[in-house]
Amino acid sequence: VLAFEAGRKHKVRVNTISA
Repeated sequence: VLAFEAGRKHKVRVNTISA
């Protein structure tokens, strides 16, 4: 979940994290 929140904060591609 940490990576997910971090990615959202940085507006990173959530698709990559989800995959």
